[in-house]
Amino acid sequence: MFEGLFLVRRHGRTLFCEDHGLAGYAMGTHRLDPRAHFERWVFSELLSQLKYHHSSAHSFEDFNTRGGAHVPFVVGLPKKGSVGVVLDTGEGASEKSLKSLTSLGKHVPDIKPLVLHLGKRGYLTSGGVPAIPIEWLA
Repeated sequence: MFEGLFLVRRHGRTLFCEDHGLAGYAMGTHRLDPRAHFERWVFSELLSQLKYHHSSAHSFEDFNTRGGAHVPFVVGLPKKGSVGVVLDTGEGASEKSLKSLTSLGKHVPDIKPLVLHLGKRGYLTSGGVPAIPIEWLA
């Protein structure tokens, strides 16, 4: 019902509130961990840009395995390929994020991996994965 009213949007197993103000009010004094806020913001921005620039010609999913690999955003664009985006609340790419992207790469061989983090410095990991600060996009 809430999806039909455009109050929430389902993305994989997660529900995101469309209105950030309403989400904040509903949470009250309960504090979400920084990753949840980060993920909610990135979801909102990615979805907006995809709908605006690519209309219906895109895929927007998440990737999870029983082994614990989690890539919250897998974006596919026809003729442009796919990108897997992992979020880290630290200063750079964590080992867990890189393992999740490796797992995704085994399922989707031509995927381009990307780590967004809260640090200040962008770099390529030893495996060649770009790890960039979210402020470069904001």
